[in-house]
Amino acid sequence: MNLLLIVIVAIRLFFSPQSAIAVESIKIDPRLENQGVQLGDLEYYIVDNETKWRPIPDDQYLSMDATAKKQFLFEHYDQLYKESAHPTIDEILKYPDRYPFTTLQGTRPTFGFIDRPVWYKFGIRNIREVKEPVTITLSGYLFDAKFFVFDATGKLIHASRESIHVPKALRKRPPSRSNLETSTSFTLPSNDANYIVYIKAYTSIVPHDLGITLQTSSDWLLDDPFIKKFQWMFVGATSILVLYNFVIFLILREKSHFYYVFCTGANLIIISTVNGLHLDILTENGLIYWGRCLVVPLGILGACFVAFTRSFLQLEQHGHLDIAPRIAQKTTVLACVVYFFGPIKMALYLGFFMVFATIPMILYPVLKLAFKRDRKAIMFIIAFTPYLVGSYLR
Repeated sequence: MNLLLIVIVAIRLFFSPQSAIAVESIKIDPRLENQGVQLGDLEYYIVDNETKWRPIPDDQYLSMDATAKKQFLFEHYDQLYKESAHPTIDEILKYPDRYPFTTLQGTRPTFGFIDRPVWYKFGIRNIREVKEPVTITLSGYLFDAKFFVFDATGKLIHASRESIHVPKALRKRPPSRSNLETSTSFTLPSNDANYIVYIKAYTSIVPHDLGITLQTSSDWLLDDPFIKKFQWMFVGATSILVLYNFVIFLILREKSHFYYVFCTGANLIIISTVNGLHLDILTENGLIYWGRCLVVPLGILGACFVAFTRSFLQLEQHGHLDIAPRIAQKTTVLACVVYFFGPIKMALYLGFFMVFATIPMILYPVLKLAFKRDRKAIMFIIAFTPYLVGSYLR
């Protein structure tokens, strides 16, 4: 069963649409290229001022219907942009020297924890008439995305706004599409014409990491990505693994199985949230609960992962090798206070710091024992390498 989990995690990391190894700046569907559509370079401008972020008021938001929630969501972000003195589309167009764009050199737009919007622009030229609408899709944790399309004369021909947290009933998308996709569709009115697209993308307090795709609307609707099915397969396989170890714990009463159940279960919730599967359940209120869906399981995962390592490898019997893990154990438990009760932004940043701080403290005794040919340490490395690699790739 552990081998099955390793294979599934490894495949997931390789094929994940948000993996750090992706290199295309804009992916255009070959069928759209065959219709004569050409793309210019992707350029970006990162807003100078950090957003004065604050969460949406829970009580006020939860009492609204779906339509009011969508309106309130965008009004909330507009207010944040205003307070943070972020440029509007009119200012971006009027003062190009004040807001200079830089060409993205053949890589995926990834800027880490910046907590500010990023403006993108790229040109579209259609050599021949495109008879059906074109769809631009952004994949990533986009809390707010504004789309603007201008023709060669500077006339606005399309504008729209989307968010992954718009109530699901108001998002027109096939059920097979990822919940972390925000898209807009528009028509290119004439052939042999040039257009320019501006996108304002805000990922809030999570890392800024996007994928951009251009398709015809029919191709986007008919396309059935395998990745979401695979993610749910991963959820099913991991759930079986959790249940299996829970049964073993009830039979053997070994603490290592108890810690493993919570460690794997918390990891499952984190992965599901990172991939947007939680929005299949929190169809209207994902905006309120997404933060705790990440940081609370992160705290449980950290504490139980260290406890499992110490219990499984019996580090207490190895004297000095248990010093760092014991410190890590106390630190991860104390950090849970912030995860459960602290501000989401602080908890999220602390969580990413703890990943990089705790894992080396665990790896040192594990590697020492593995070099001594300790069978349990070798098994531990084999079983958890995909998880460790995934943590750093994310």
